[in-house]
Amino acid sequence: MTRKAKADIYYDEILPSPFYGVNAIEAGAFKMAVICNMNKYARKYMQERKLRCPFIVCATEPELKRQLKRLVLNKQFRKERGEASFQYVKKVHTPKVCVNRFLKLIKG
Repeated sequence: MTRKAKADIYYDEILPSPFYGVNAIEAGAFKMAVICNMNKYARKYMQERKLRCPFIVCATEPELKRQLKRLVLNKQFRKERGEASFQYVKKVHTPKVCVNRFLKLIKG
């Protein structure tokens, strides 16, 4: 965990998956720029709910290379994405927010 906390860039979910994983959330909480792979259904789900996820979605190898290069070479962009990831995690994934969302679901 200590080594992970020192990173500036985190790549999660290498294989195509519906959503980003718990590790991406954790990385966002550490203010890392997060790259992940979400399928089109996940992206649509997030758009419909107006969840502006700042994680960089890369579905192809060329796109991954391009985004990694941009993050490595552009410190300002990397910091902005890290801060945006942190704000997103605070807004969407803190325990209080998750519990309230769960209570809303079970109450109908």
